[in-house]
Amino acid sequence: MTDLVVAYFTERDAATLRMLDEELTHALEAAGTTRARTVLVDAPATGVLRRDLAAIAPAHPAAVKRAARAFSETTPSLSDYLAALERVRHARYIPAAMVGAAGACLRSPLWRDVVVILMAGVSLPDMQILEHDGLSEDLATQALSVLLRRSAPPTAEAHQHEALLTQIVAHLDPTDQAPARCLLALIAWWRGDGATANRHLEEALIADHEYRLAELIAMSLTPTTPMQDSLRS
Repeated sequence: MTDLVVAYFTERDAATLRMLDEELTHALEAAGTTRARTVLVDAPATGVLRRDLAAIAPAHPAAVKRAARAFSETTPSLSDYLAALERVRHARYIPAAMVGAAGACLRSPLWRDVVVILMAGVSLPDMQILEHDGLSEDLATQALSVLLRRSAPPTAEAHQHEALLTQIVAHLDPTDQAPARCLLALIAWWRGDGATANRHLEEALIADHEYRLAELIAMSLTPTTPMQDSLRS
């Protein structure tokens, strides 16, 4: 019979572990193993606290103020997002007002979903067709398949979107961050970082507890739930 030290690395209260620990005890007994002692460490095994996952430091207050003005005064436009993304590609400084305008783009469900499709590297129809006919569910499904099923590793383009979306979150008021947080969750999941993806979704729902896209993504990340057929919320 072997003695075993059991260590739990968790930020949860010890009481919430009681049921799991009882199941472990039964498994150890069945394996002919005894427990020498149990250790509870108030931290995850990685050493990174869960509350610090997906943490994004806010920009300078003056920059936040300029971004907020642009966010509130700008009509959602994909061109504003793409202009900011182009600066990311060339490692150029992005003025706060441009970041705010890029964030305003994501207020539109259509342009937000187009950004998701661009992140996934799926080809889009002509912009005039999109504006007239809207977004095909087939395109949304194809993009989600790439992102949620991890059918291919994240591209350099996806990392550029992640950099811009991080800037958007840093410059916007927390109540306006839900769209960008959802897109960051998709990229984190695609990269294989489910813990960070879920923290982004939690932040999105704190920003807007009824934000449908965050709910759909959270459902899609649950193994027992089929992948959603559309992004549209």
